[in-house]
Amino acid sequence: MEGKDMHLEERDTSLDVIRIIAIFFVLFTHTSNRGSKIYTNLVPGGGGYYALCISLDTIRMICVPLFLMLSGTLLLGKKEPFSVILKKRVWRIFVIIIVFSLIQYLQIIKNSELIFDFNEFIRSVYNGSVRGSYWYLYLYLAYLFLLPILRNVAALMDRKLFIYIIVVSALVDVLGLIAYEFPEWKNAGMGYIIFLSTNRNGYAFLYPLLGYGAYQYIQEKKLGKREYIFWSLVFMLVVCGCSWLVYNEYMNKGSYSEAHIWRFTALLTIPVYLIVYDIVRRARVPIILRKVLAFVSNSCFGIYLCENLLEAHTIKIYNYVYSLCGKQLLSCGVYLFSTIALGTVIFSIIRKVPVIAKYV
Repeated sequence: MEGKDMHLEERDTSLDVIRIIAIFFVLFTHTSNRGSKIYTNLVPGGGGYYALCISLDTIRMICVPLFLMLSGTLLLGKKEPFSVILKKRVWRIFVIIIVFSLIQYLQIIKNSELIFDFNEFIRSVYNGSVRGSYWYLYLYLAYLFLLPILRNVAALMDRKLFIYIIVVSALVDVLGLIAYEFPEWKNAGMGYIIFLSTNRNGYAFLYPLLGYGAYQYIQEKKLGKREYIFWSLVFMLVVCGCSWLVYNEYMNKGSYSEAHIWRFTALLTIPVYLIVYDIVRRARVPIILRKVLAFVSNSCFGIYLCENLLEAHTIKIYNYVYSLCGKQLLSCGVYLFSTIALGTVIFSIIRKVPVIAKYV
């Protein structure tokens, strides 16, 4: 959400690329049986295509953690009085929740031929039921309220603290896995620290700190060969491990769940952040490409807010490509890129209006 108004020479293109990857996987998450959940309609264990699809469903969990890590990267090092946080940041998200919930609510009324009910609208805004994907806005609001505390913790951040947070998050995820596999252990003493898990319970405070720590870590020096190998192995082990857990649960229970897709997301996200950042930083990115990446990156938040409105148009592209090739994953990829492209064009124009640019 942050950093969108920087001039090109001030922008960190690595962060732009990470943000684009994040929005890509946000959209992929919401494709369900057309994309992220294709494997649920395939023969379990049925070859490489099945393995690819179930692995992508695991990988797409990096989307929200990446956004929060980016926010931690950009905000935790700043010094702002409480009044600025409340008036500038909290108020902005509050306005966005109200305005875009109203847009979505009016769309629902239009499609369902219902009558506007003010009390129902307020209730829907309060519980976040107008649009399910807006849960992130409420989570982000929680993060902003924690911002003064997190900034004080970030001031102490060094390589050791960064590694410590990673180890603790991994340990807690292991405890969560044990509690899930052995329900009778769920209320045991160790269960009390599961709230620190890097699933949704710990999103608002752990990932911003991990983002700030990762940024400091990567600024100290470029990744060496050993670090590339290490973080790549961590990423592959988590993908393979979580994918196997999902497959194994289906074989044992006869149904899929997302219980294991949420496992070890920190160990999945941090390698992506570090490796992508380092690769882009080393690359000589042409000015024109940096401008394109900046345009797309600036539009990511708007694309997220209006995803379903964009989908109403780009779903036709998915249907057309699928009718030609009959390949769901390829059709889904074309659909995702076309949605991002359409959203970038629309919001690049809309953001020329100063009042709107201030919010999206």
